[in-house]
Amino acid sequence: VMANKPKTYSPAWLFDFDLKSASPSATALRDNVWATYFQNYDFNKPAIEASHPEAQLMVLLLNIYEAVKRDLPLGMPLRPARYPGIDSRYNKQFLTYRRMRGLVEHLEEKNLISRKKGSQMTGYTRITAEPELRRIIDQHDFETDIHGAEVIVLNNKDDESNRYQVEYNDTDDTHAWRKVLNDYNNLLSDTLIDLPSKPDDTIRHHVVDDNGQLKVIEARSIRHTKDRFVKRVFSRGDDTFQNGGRLYGGWWQSIDEERRSFININGEPTVELDFKAIHPHLLYGDQAPNNRDLYEIDCEIEELGLTTKQRERGLPNDRPIRGWIKQLTLNAINASTENKAFGAFRDKQRSGP
Repeated sequence: VMANKPKTYSPAWLFDFDLKSASPSATALRDNVWATYFQNYDFNKPAIEASHPEAQLMVLLLNIYEAVKRDLPLGMPLRPARYPGIDSRYNKQFLTYRRMRGLVEHLEEKNLISRKKGSQMTGYTRITAEPELRRIIDQHDFETDIHGAEVIVLNNKDDESNRYQVEYNDTDDTHAWRKVLNDYNNLLSDTLIDLPSKPDDTIRHHVVDDNGQLKVIEARSIRHTKDRFVKRVFSRGDDTFQNGGRLYGGWWQSIDEERRSFININGEPTVELDFKAIHPHLLYGDQAPNNRDLYEIDCEIEELGLTTKQRERGLPNDRPIRGWIKQLTLNAINASTENKAFGAFRDKQRSGP
């Protein structure tokens, strides 16, 4: 029996609903494309539309522009479920699925773009600028940003574990969190967080689903505002905001430990402090044993009564018991029930014969 050939994945610039630019050059790009290629455009409005097609074309072109600058395709959502409502806090540029799909189809008819659906871009269509659109884009030079995007995000999952954003009513807490994050993002915007060893600006970010399966390799920019902008993400659709709340968005969160050690801030090298076994130490407080690895227990692997197969499925390191104890401890701390803790632990174990 022949082994399955490994899949190959190519990076992409993922479409951003909040991308904008105040540059006259960006406006000129949009006006050029609109005046030249949209004289016979079908202006039939979707049932609900809150912004003019030209405004929605601007967002599409800005995303294509950023993809072209990096010689990458654009990962474009062309499924209705991926578009928030026009009154959503997550859709401040009032984009609609029907209009955006129509714009994409029109650009394709004019031979300005090509598109391809692929399983490697789950939920996204790959859009590539054709030579004529690249020629037009090359005549323009400007910066884009996403400032003004919603920074307090509430997520939930449907029955198929697809994540979607949930509307909520603001509280004193959400107002306070938003102010802090907006101030922080302004600071990030004025701060050069850089990898001097990465002059081409682009890194690859692996996006995985909840089962740990690779969905897409997203191309992220070290210097673009989009990837130096953080949001606070809450989960489970809980509008009391008791679940989640971590910060996401910074490109430095998606690189490995080795590359993080080379990060510079405003030209100065950085040092990352590693707090060993931080979660159990927080639980112990000042009662934590001194000079002891809290994830180590006095036990030999033979004492666990594992079969040979079970041992082979263990963690791929020289201290499998410590790895298991660490995973179980963290799962127990973060899971809401015992069954969920053990289920999460089992999901992370290696499978195989």
